[in-house]
Amino acid sequence: NVVHGKLYAHGSMGVVPSKIYLCGIVECTDDLLGVDCKKCIDVARSELLGHTYKVKGGHAIYGSCH
Repeated sequence: NVVHGKLYAHGSMGVVPSKIYLCGIVECTDDLLGVDCKKCIDVARSELLGHTYKVKGGHAIYGSCH
């Protein structure tokens, strides 16, 4: 992950065993502390990876992170 400031990052990861390569950009609003930003992003990532249908892209938008 490449972090550009406290509440913004981008990076990529392989998802095993599905052999999917995931690239993403994440950002939190400044009402969250760093640890809460990570929790929000973890929920968004789990939501996106939890879908079993095949898509080539997706968005997870919550009140304080996307």
